[in-house]
Amino acid sequence: MAQADYNPEGFVGLMEMLKKMSDKDKGSLELLFSTPPMSRERYNSAVNRVKAEYPADNRPFYRERYMDNTAGLRLIKKAVEEMQEGDEQMMAREPAKAREHYSRALDVSAGDYAGNLKMAKCLLVMDRSREALQYASTAREVYPDEPQALHVMGMAHLGQKNYEQALSRFNAYQDVLPGNPNTIFFQGYSYEGMNQRDSAAGKYQAYLRQVTQGSYARHAYARLQEWGYI
Repeated sequence: MAQADYNPEGFVGLMEMLKKMSDKDKGSLELLFSTPPMSRERYNSAVNRVKAEYPADNRPFYRERYMDNTAGLRLIKKAVEEMQEGDEQMMAREPAKAREHYSRALDVSAGDYAGNLKMAKCLLVMDRSREALQYASTAREVYPDEPQALHVMGMAHLGQKNYEQALSRFNAYQDVLPGNPNTIFFQGYSYEGMNQRDSAAGKYQAYLRQVTQGSYARHAYARLQEWGYI
């Protein structure tokens, strides 16, 4: 941010916001779709680096530029509020009610990336993977450089047992955002669905090197035992 002539304290403020969000209790539905969360170590590293390298920095925050570039977001305030209501219903494990809110959000802003992605996730929870794939694909078209839609598309393909297509999406996601252990698990699950045991076992072993608890870990370990790798 400093190289881009922004005050790096703004980055600390963003990290603080993300840290507060990450510190909240997460339900299983949220964890299912989560990317690597904000860690306290990552936050402390950012704060310490700003203090050490940019003390009393006088670069601007460019609030006016931010307000100009977010003017379009404020124009779809109703859609944003509906998405927030939908998120609350998802956390309350009421996906059918969440779907109603997401639908109203998309009525206001049909081409909204977040709205399409949230609807896709909601439909996945409702076991409507074919519909979920349509919304995730729309999100991908709207914002092709943002990779989360790839992960959701992979999940939707898994729901339809399209294992080869699912693997392709998970591989593409991994290329952009490596390191998410859930992606490694689902790569292995896709290989398993394709009856490619060696490849599946390699992914499951890689997953278990990072995660040893939970249903995914139990599945991976059971398959490795069943196939004779353990």
